[in-house]
Formats: sequence, C-alpha cells, structure tokens
Amino acid sequence: MWLPVLAAGGTLSLARAFQRPLLAEGLVCAVLAGMLLIDLWIALGPGAKQCVSRAHAFGPGTPMSEFACRSVFGVGALLVGGSSRLQFAAGSVAGQWANNSFKPKPLRGTG
Repeated sequence: MWLPVLAAGGTLSLARAFQRPLLAEGLVCAVLAGMLLIDLWIALGPGAKQCVSRAHAFGPGTPMSEFACRSVFGVGALLVGGSSRLQFAAGSVAGQWANNSFKPKPLRGTG
C-alpha cells in the first residue's frame, strides 16, 4: 500500500523540481482519489466486512462489528473527500486548469 504512495511522492518532488506544476497537482489529486476509493469501497461495498482494531483503547487485535468497521471507513472517506475537495478548489493548479484560468509561466530564460 505504501510503495505506490512513496513512488508518487518521489515523482511529485521531481515534477516540482522540473517546474511541472500541473503534473505535480495531478499526482496529488490521483493519490487522494485512490485513498478515497479504498475507503468508499470498504464503507459502502457489498459483502460482509471484518475489521480488527489496532487502537490501544480497545486492546490491540480486538474484532470490530461490521457497523463499526464501515463507520470508521465512512468517516475516513469523508475526511479524504473533504481534503481532496479543498486541494482541488483552493487555488491549486489542477483546479485552475479545470476552470480554464490556468496560465503557465514561461520557463526561465525565455520570453
């Protein structure tokens, strides 16, 4: 799970280093969308779900009910969805591109 996130983080750093803001912001949106889809699949998907709590308040390895499992992932989906919306709407390059207001800056030494 973490290997794709680390790879996207490295690619994000390279995109910013080479002044590719649209690619960098697109990667951020793609990672958040992937995390959102996993949360939504567990919270709303068909079939029985079985989760084990790792919170020390309940004791490590404590089984959770299906309702508690789906509720936790539903709250996670709301949080990730909200942060995705903020990332997209708060003046990010991807949000500007979607609104047709993105004007790329010229590269150094040109124009």
